Amino acid sequence: MRPSRRSVGTLCVVAAATIALVSTPLTVASAAPANPLGSASKTADLLKLSSPLREAKGSVAAFIRVSGTGALSVDASAKGGKLTGRPQSTAAKNRVSAIRQNAAAVTKALAAQGPKVTTLYTTEYTVPGVAVIADAGSLATIAARSDVVSITPIAPKSIPTPVATKGEASPLNSTSDVYTRAVQAWQQTGHTGTGVNIAVIDTGLDYTHADFGGPGTTAAYDEALSSTGAPDPALFDSAKFLGGTDFAGPTYDADPSSQAYDPVPNPDANPIDGRGGGHGSHVAGTAAGFGLDSDKKTFTGDYTKLTEDEVKTMSIGPGTAPDAGLYSLKVFGDGGGSTDLTGAALDWVGQALTEGKDINVINLSLGSDYSNPDDPDNAKIDSLVARGVLPVIASGNAGDFTDIGGSPGDAENALTVAAATTGAAVFDGVDVTAPSSVAGTIRAQYSISYTKPLALTDGVVTLPSAANAAGCDPYTAADAAKVKGKVVLLKWTDTALECGSVKRFDNATAAGAIGVLLGGSVNVFDAGISGNAVIPGAEITKDAYAKLLPAVTAAEAGGTPVTVSFKDSLRLFDQAIDSTLTDTLATFSSRGVHGSYSNIIKPDVAAPGVNVVSVRSGTGTDREAESGTSMATPDTAGIAALTFEAHDGWSALQVKQAVMNTATHDLKNAAGTLYSTLSQGTGRIDALQAVTNQVTVTSTQNAGLVSASFGVVPVSAAKTATRTLTLHNSGNASQTFTTSYSSRITQPGVSFTLSAPKVVVPARGDATLTLTMKIDPSKLRKVIDPTQDATTNVSGVDFVREFVAAASGYVKFDSADRTKSGLRLSVFAAPKPVSANTATSPVFAKSTSTQATLKISGTTLNQGTGSQAYLGLAAPFVLGANSAKLTFPTGSPKQSLAGADILAVGASSNAPNLTDKNKGIVSFGIKTAGPIANPGLDGAPEVFIDTNRDGTDDFVSYVTKSASVDATFVATDNLSTNKTVDLQPYNANYLDKDVNTFDSSVAVLPVSLAALGYTTKSKSTAFNYHVATFSNYAPGLAETDSTVVDSTHSASFDALKPSLWFSQKKADDLGGVLLRDQSPGIAVHRTKASTKQILLLHLHNAVAKQAQTVTVTTKKK
Repeated sequence: MRPSRRSVGTLCVVAAATIALVSTPLTVASAAPANPLGSASKTADLLKLSSPLREAKGSVAAFIRVSGTGALSVDASAKGGKLTGRPQSTAAKNRVSAIRQNAAAVTKALAAQGPKVTTLYTTEYTVPGVAVIADAGSLATIAARSDVVSITPIAPKSIPTPVATKGEASPLNSTSDVYTRAVQAWQQTGHTGTGVNIAVIDTGLDYTHADFGGPGTTAAYDEALSSTGAPDPALFDSAKFLGGTDFAGPTYDADPSSQAYDPVPNPDANPIDGRGGGHGSHVAGTAAGFGLDSDKKTFTGDYTKLTEDEVKTMSIGPGTAPDAGLYSLKVFGDGGGSTDLTGAALDWVGQALTEGKDINVINLSLGSDYSNPDDPDNAKIDSLVARGVLPVIASGNAGDFTDIGGSPGDAENALTVAAATTGAAVFDGVDVTAPSSVAGTIRAQYSISYTKPLALTDGVVTLPSAANAAGCDPYTAADAAKVKGKVVLLKWTDTALECGSVKRFDNATAAGAIGVLLGGSVNVFDAGISGNAVIPGAEITKDAYAKLLPAVTAAEAGGTPVTVSFKDSLRLFDQAIDSTLTDTLATFSSRGVHGSYSNIIKPDVAAPGVNVVSVRSGTGTDREAESGTSMATPDTAGIAALTFEAHDGWSALQVKQAVMNTATHDLKNAAGTLYSTLSQGTGRIDALQAVTNQVTVTSTQNAGLVSASFGVVPVSAAKTATRTLTLHNSGNASQTFTTSYSSRITQPGVSFTLSAPKVVVPARGDATLTLTMKIDPSKLRKVIDPTQDATTNVSGVDFVREFVAAASGYVKFDSADRTKSGLRLSVFAAPKPVSANTATSPVFAKSTSTQATLKISGTTLNQGTGSQAYLGLAAPFVLGANSAKLTFPTGSPKQSLAGADILAVGASSNAPNLTDKNKGIVSFGIKTAGPIANPGLDGAPEVFIDTNRDGTDDFVSYVTKSASVDATFVATDNLSTNKTVDLQPYNANYLDKDVNTFDSSVAVLPVSLAALGYTTKSKSTAFNYHVATFSNYAPGLAETDSTVVDSTHSASFDALKPSLWFSQKKADDLGGVLLRDQSPGIAVHRTKASTKQILLLHLHNAVAKQAQTVTVTTKKK
C-alpha cells in the first residue's frame, strides 16, 4: 500500500548517530563482547554508518518526462545519415517547439498547485521533459496528465573525492602518455585527435591557461572570470576551445547538507573554471591539453615526432589526444559540491549534434555512489550513444565495497573507468628554515582547497596537546592560545584515518592557526588532502615527519623554534620511481555493480589515476597533482578520441569495444594477485593497441555492455547458458585468433568453455564463437575474490566482509600474426544455489495445546564448510500486515522500486526461548515484490515502533551501510532523543553464515529488547509497529511530500508474550533468530489459542517463492 497522511507524519525524524551495542554481537570474525568497539560514540564514528532516507522533502528536484521522442532522434531520421556539418532539420525544430510548449504547459499546471516552482532546465533533444524544483505533493497531482510519461527525482552528481590509501604513486600527464602508449600511438599512426572533439561536463575550463593555448597569464584569467558573457576570443585558442556554457553559475550547489546550499542555478554563457573549482581544467588537460615545455610555454611542435624522453621532460605532458577540440559544459558552482544539472549538459550535446557540431566523446568525471543502473537519467546517455557519442565516465573513488560504483558510470552503454597506478611519484616541497639541524626542503603535498598563492614564510611550528594529537576535536582554550598565529603539526595515519583533513583544518582555523602540517605515515603519497580554503597546509612524508617531530618536541621544551615556509615554487619539486607499484589498482577505485540489473557489470577498463599532474586553473602556466578515477577518465576519453580518428565511421559502441578489447594489461594488488573484472574491467588501457586494432569482439546478448555477463544466476538444478561472441573485422585482410578462457575467480561447480579453439575473421566480415557456462548447483561454494580480504579490522576488531560470490575471467584471442595485438573480453557470472522449500500449516491437537510443528519439505541447502558453506535458512514471524502490490508508471526504475514494494511484514521474538529473557531479540520480517540488489541503499525498509501505543512512534529500526567495513547493519534510533541505541547485523547474521544478503526479496531486521526499554520487570511489552520503504525515486508516486514508496498499516506484537513463538533444536548455532529451513520443520509455541497467521521467510528460496503465509489450525473435536 502507499503511505497514508498519518504514516508520513511519523517518518519525518532525522536520527543522530550515537551507538550503544546491546545484547548480541555483530558479525565479527571471532568471539567478541556485545560492544566490540568500546564506547557507543566511538562505535558510531568508526563504522561510519549511512543515514536513513526517511526525511520528508518539502521540495525536490525532479525530472518530468513528457510524451514523445526527443528532437535528436527526429533530426537523425529526417537527415537519414551523418549529422555532422548539417544544420538542424525543420522536423527537429518543430519537435523542439512542441516539447517546449508541452513542458511549459506542465510547468504551468504544476505552479497552479500553489507552492513555488523553479524550472532548472528543459530537455528537448535526448529525453523530452523539464527539470524542476517543486513540492513533491504537487508533482504527484500532475502525474495523471496524459502528456506526462513519468516523474523521477534527479540523482545528484558530485566530483568523486579520493580516500586515503596506502603505497600508491603519482604519474605526470607525461608519464601517463608513456604508460598508456599514447606517445607510441602518435608516433606510429600519426593520430593525435585531429578532427575529434570532446565535451567535458565538469566545473568548467580555464581556457586562458597555456596548456589550452590561452595567453597563460593570471591577468587573462581574472579578465575571463569577471565576465558572464560569451568568452572573449582574445582569451582563448579557437582551435582548442570550441565553446560551451555555464549551466550553474558561481554559487550553485545542490547538496542540501552543505553550508553553501544553493539549489537554484544562475546560468550564463561563460564556462570559465571558478577559483574554487579547477577540477574541470585538470581533467581537460589530461584528455586534450597541448602540453607545456619545460619552460612552461605551450607546445607547438609535432606530436608524432616527440620521443618518450622528451615528453617526460615537459612541465605538463600533452593530453592523450592533444589535437582534439574541447567543449566545456559547467554544471557545478565555483565551489564544486553537488549538481542536478548533468541532464541539461547531456541535452546540450544532443542539441549541438542536431546543429551539425561534431562531438565524439563526453567526459564525465562525476557521479554518485551506490545508485542503480535503472536510474532514468541514463536514458539520456543511451540517446547520445545511439547518435555516435561515447560517454566516458568515472567509476568512483569509494573503494572496494560491493556495488558502490554508481550512476552515471553504471549506464550499460557508457565506458566506465577505474584507476590504476604507474609507479612514478611526484612531491611538493615544504622548506624547513630552522633550526639548522633539520633545515632543508622536505617532501610533501599541499592541500587542494587552498587556492590562494602560497605566502607563508618562517611560520613557527607547534603541537596540540597529546589528547588531540590528530586535531580531530575542537581545540581547548589552552591549545587555541598555543597554536594561534602558528603552524600546527598533527598526526595523520594514512591507512586508518582518525578523521578527514577538512575537519582538522577547520578546527585549526577556528583556533587561530595560520597553517597545518599533517605528519604522514607513508613515504609515497596516495590520495591528495583537501584541507580548507582559509589556511594553507600540507601532508609531509613519514620520513620527514620522523625528522621534524623530535625537533618540534625539543622546541616545545625550550629549544630552537622550528619554522617552515610554504611556496608555490616548490609545487611538484621532486619525483621518484617505485616499480613495485606499476600496474597496481588504486585502492580508492570503486568496485562495480555485479549484474543485478540487466546483467550490467562495471567498470569497463582502468587507466592511470593517482596524483596525476595536469593544469592548475587560474595560474596561467602552473600545474598540480590530483587523484581519482576522475583523472583516469580523461586519459581514457583522449584514447577514445584517437580511436575515433583512426576509425572514421565507427559507431560509439565500436570504439568502446576497441578500447575494452585491447585493454589487455593486468592490474595486481600488493601480493601480486591479479584483479578481476569488477575491479579493473577488461584491464589497463593501451592507446596504441586501441588505435591500430581492426577487429572488435562483443557479447551479442550484452551488446551495449560489450562484456559477456550472465549476471546473477539462481540455480536449483544443473544449468547451461550461452553467450554468442561476435567478432567484426574492419580491415582488408582476414585475421586468425586462437581462443582460450582465463579464469580470475573460480567457483566450484562453474565452468566456461568455448565452441572452438580457433576463429578466423574474414576481411570486412564477422565470425562468431559460443561461450558456454555450465553450473552444477550441488558443487557451488561461496568463494571470495582472491584480491579481497575476508575481514576488515576496525580498532582491533575484525568484521566479516559481505560479498557476492562470482565466477569471472576473460576470453582471450591471441593473434596468429605476432605483429598484431591480442584481444580479450570480460566474462562474469554470479551463481548462487537456491532451495525449494515449502511449509504446511501447523496443527495443534486441541485448543489447549501449546506446541505444534510447522512442517517443512522440499529441497534445502547444506553444502560446504565454514565461510564457504550454503545452508538453507528460514525465519518465521507472526504475520502483522499484508500490503497490495503497487503498479509503477512507464519510465520509472521499476526494478529498484519493486524492491521497495512491500507485500507482507511480521514480527518474532526469541525471548521465550531464553533463560535470561532480558537478552532477547525482536525481529521484523519483510517481503517485497522484487529483489533488493544490495540492502541498505535506495528503497531500504524501516520499521517504526510505538512502544507505549499512544499513536506516536518511539523507535525506528532501519538498514544502514558502513563506510568502514563492507557490511550491512540494522540500526535502531530512539526518536525522542535522536540517538542510535542499538546495532545488529542485517538478516540476523550473527555467526558468519551466508544469509543471502544480495538479490533477495526478503529481509530480517533484529533489535534487542533492551534497546526498546523492555525487561522482564516491564508492566507491558506490547507495541505497535508499521513498515515503510523510502526511495529517491518516490516523489512521482507518493501522494504526500515524502520519499515514501510504500507503507503498511499498524500491527501489534508483544515482545515477551508473543501470540506465537518459534524454536528449533539447532537454533543456537545460528544465533537464535534464524532457523534451519529443512525437514522436519520448526516448533510453533503458544500459551493460548490464536488466530494469528505465520509469515515464513525462506531466505534461500528463489525470489518468487521466498515467503509464504501459513495458517495456524486446531484439530476439530
